[in-house]
Amino acid sequence: MAKPKKGILDNNISGSIGNVVFSSRNGVPYIRAKPAQYRDAKSPAQLQSRMRLSLISGLLKRFKAVISMGFRNPPPGKSSRDVAFKTNSLEVIVGEYPDLKINYSAFKISAGSLHPPLEVSAVNVADKLEVAWSPDRAVQGAGSSSDRLMLILYDQLSDSLFSEQFIAKRSEGHVSLLLPEWFTKTNHDSASATDSDDSSSSSPETNKTHTHLWLYFISPDGQQLSDSTYVALGVQPDE
Repeated sequence: MAKPKKGILDNNISGSIGNVVFSSRNGVPYIRAKPAQYRDAKSPAQLQSRMRLSLISGLLKRFKAVISMGFRNPPPGKSSRDVAFKTNSLEVIVGEYPDLKINYSAFKISAGSLHPPLEVSAVNVADKLEVAWSPDRAVQGAGSSSDRLMLILYDQLSDSLFSEQFIAKRSEGHVSLLLPEWFTKTNHDSASATDSDDSSSSSPETNKTHTHLWLYFISPDGQQLSDSTYVALGVQPDE
């Protein structure tokens, strides 16, 4: 594939002429030739690769707005999605084909040099989410007591996404949030289904597995971020 210099493609044309394909990405035009023939190999390795790509592409699409915020400073020629894909592609998809799954605990929704939230606990009480973290882990040059907390909550069962921005300072160490209505309903329905199950084994679709929480810090000027921290709801940090 070739990247042309200024000239014929100044008008960002796209499409194909004969066996030549014109396209652009992030404002950069490209030219490539169509393959002489397509080979649709269906080896286990290729089927696994396709499914992995489909799963992570769907995940990044669902979290598009979140990714744009958490990877807001991509290098030249790259998009926020490009950086998020590279960051997550190796660890987020687990299992063996055809039983591949998304490991939400490994999913990073932000990346940066600030110190991330540490010693985090998150417990939902009634219609509120109580979140706590260590307020004194900022080190000079890697964080500030004025860094602001960003919070993202996602429920798989209802495919609902909730985010709150700049909700507390790092130095505060705690925040109490009013949960969205869908969270209360989804978790009540899930609890009812679990209670009615006569099986002695616990259902995999419990509050801790289908509802996911991420936190990260952003500097007051919005230019620096931390890596995100994944939190299992209802779990207190180890002593």
